[in-house]
Amino acid sequence: MSANLPPSFKPIAHYIKIANENASRDPVIYYWSLVCMALSSAFPPTTSFNESSWRRLQKTILVEKESIERRDSLRDSIDNPDPESMEVHLKSEEIAAEIQQKTVNCDEIRAKIAAINAKILIGKRKTAEIDEKLAKKREDEGKLERKVEQYEKVNGENSERKTKEKRVISIMIRLLSCRKLALIEEIFAIFKLKIDGGPASSRLAPRNCNCQVIDSIRGIHLPQLSYIFNHPEAQTYSALQNTIHLFDAICRILNFAPKYPTESLMTPLKSTWKKRADREKFVDSMILLGKNISQLREACGIPTMATDRTLGTLEEWHRFVIQKKTVFERPIQSVFSLFYAVQTAMKLDKSSVEARQYLTGLLTTLEAIKTQLADNDAIKNETIAQAHIESFAEKLFNFADKKEKTGNVDKSVVHAFYTAGHVMDILALFGEIDEPFLSSKKYAKWKSTQIFTCLRDGTPYVSSSQQEADDDELAQFGSQFQPSSSASIGAGGPQEHSYGQPGPPGIGFGAGIPSVPSDHSLPPPQPPARSNIPPPPAYSSTPNLPSQQQQFYPPPPSRRQQPHQYEDFSTPPPPAPAGSVPTEEEFSEIRRLTKYAMSAVDYEDVKAIRENLMKALAIVQKY
Repeated sequence: MSANLPPSFKPIAHYIKIANENASRDPVIYYWSLVCMALSSAFPPTTSFNESSWRRLQKTILVEKESIERRDSLRDSIDNPDPESMEVHLKSEEIAAEIQQKTVNCDEIRAKIAAINAKILIGKRKTAEIDEKLAKKREDEGKLERKVEQYEKVNGENSERKTKEKRVISIMIRLLSCRKLALIEEIFAIFKLKIDGGPASSRLAPRNCNCQVIDSIRGIHLPQLSYIFNHPEAQTYSALQNTIHLFDAICRILNFAPKYPTESLMTPLKSTWKKRADREKFVDSMILLGKNISQLREACGIPTMATDRTLGTLEEWHRFVIQKKTVFERPIQSVFSLFYAVQTAMKLDKSSVEARQYLTGLLTTLEAIKTQLADNDAIKNETIAQAHIESFAEKLFNFADKKEKTGNVDKSVVHAFYTAGHVMDILALFGEIDEPFLSSKKYAKWKSTQIFTCLRDGTPYVSSSQQEADDDELAQFGSQFQPSSSASIGAGGPQEHSYGQPGPPGIGFGAGIPSVPSDHSLPPPQPPARSNIPPPPAYSSTPNLPSQQQQFYPPPPSRRQQPHQYEDFSTPPPPAPAGSVPTEEEFSEIRRLTKYAMSAVDYEDVKAIRENLMKALAIVQKY
C-alpha cells in the first residue's frame, strides 16, 4: 500500500506502515492508524489538537461507524438472506436486465432511426435534384412548345403563301394558255386556211388539178401528195413554204420541238422540180411535214388518221385545241415525269449492269432536257412546277370524268384516267400528296382498269351516274329488310359483302372527290397492262380529245328498268328456241334481281334471297 503512495502523501506514510504491521495483531491500532491517515489526508496538518479538531474527528468517527454498521448489516443479509428481500432483489435484477435489454433495443432503434434519417436525407437530396431536373425539363418543354408554335405559325404562313403562289401560278398558267390560244388563232387568221368540205362546198379546182379535195393556204392551193406534180411548181412551192412557216410558228408558240426541224424541211426545197432528185426532195419535205403534224397531234392526245391532207390534219388539230381550250405544255411534264421514273427505277434496281446502263441513258436524256429548259421558271421553282403538274392532272381527270359520267367511254377515256393517275404520282416529288389528289389518283387508276376491262371483254359499261341511280333503288328496296333497332345496324351491321362501286368525283378537285373502294369491298385497282393499253404520248400535257366521229367503241346501250313483276313459279316456263339468248331487258332484270338477293344476304333475309334468286332463275331457265 505504501509502495504506490503518491509523493504528496508522504506525511502519512508512517501511519500506513504501522497499520500494515498491526493489522493482524491489533485491529484497534490498525483502525486508528487508518483514522489518522484519513484525517491527515482530509485535513491540512495542524500544529495543535484543539476543539474544532476534536469535533471533526468525532464526526469522522461517526460517519465511519455508520458505514461499518451498514456494511455489517449488508453482510448479515447476504449470509442470512430474507425471502422478501431476496424476491425484491431478484425482481430488481430482472428489472435491471430488462432495462439493460430495452436500453440495447433502444440503441438499435436509435441506430436504425439514424440510418433511416440518413436515407431520408439522401432521398431529399435526390428529390431536390429530380425537382431541379424537372423544372429544367419543364423550362425546356416550354421553350420547345414556343418553338413548335413558332414553327407551326411559320409553317402555316408558308403553306398559306405557297397556296397563294400556287393559285397565282395557276392563274398565270391559264393566262399563258389563253395567250397561246390567242396567238394560235391570230396565226391561223394570218395564214387563212381554207379546207374543202367535200362536194357541198363547191370549191373550184385549179386547172390540171386532180385532187379530191381543194385545201388552200393564203389563197394558194396545196395539193395532195398523190397529185402534186400536176400542179404549177411556183404556186405549190409557195403553198408548201407557207405551211412550213405556219407549223414553225405553232412550234415556237407552244415550245414544241418536232422530230424534223424546220431547217431540214426548207433547205432541200427548190422552186422548180425539173430534175427527179428535186421532185423527190419536195415529196420528202411534204412527208416529213406530215409526220411533224402527226407528232404534234399525238402529243396533244389527238389521233391521226392515215391521210395525205396536210392542211386538213393541221386545221383539225386547230379546231380541237380551240374547242377544248387546251394548249400543249410538254416541257414541264417531260422533265418531272422522267425524274420520277429515274427515282423509282433506282429504288427497284441500280446494281445490275442492265439497270445501270438504262439509268445512265435516262439521266443523260434528263440532263439534256434540263439544259434546254434552263431558263424555264418551272425548272427553277418547284412551286411553279407543282402547279403545272397539278393543272395538267386536273385537266386530264376532268376530261375523263366528264365523259365517264355520260357513259361515252372509249380508249381515250382509259388513256386519260390512266395518265392522270400516274401524273398524280409525280406530285410525290414535291412532298406529301394532298388528300384530294391522293383520292383522285386511286380513283383514276381504278376507273382506267374497270373501263379497259369492259372494252376488252365487250361487256356494256355502266357509268357512275347510272350506278348511283341503281344504288338508290337498291337502298330503297333493302330498307324494308332492316331490323327494327337502328342502333344495332349502325353498330354491327354486316358490311363485309359491300358491292357498291366508288362514287364518281365531281368536276375539279373539291367537295366531289370520290371515295376509293375499301379492301374488302372490291379488289384494289391495278393499272392496265402495258401491252394492252396504248402508252402515254411522249411529253404530252393535254388530254385526249377525239372527235365524236372517232369513237373506238360504241357507247353502251341504255338500260331500261322493267317494272317489278310477280310471276307464277308453280309451272315451268315454256322452253325457248334452241340457240337463243336472253334479251338486254331480261339481262337487266336478272342483274337487278341478283343485286336484290345480295342485299338480302347482307340482312340475312332468307325469304327475300329465295324469292329473288328464283325469279332470276326462272328467266334463265327459258334458255
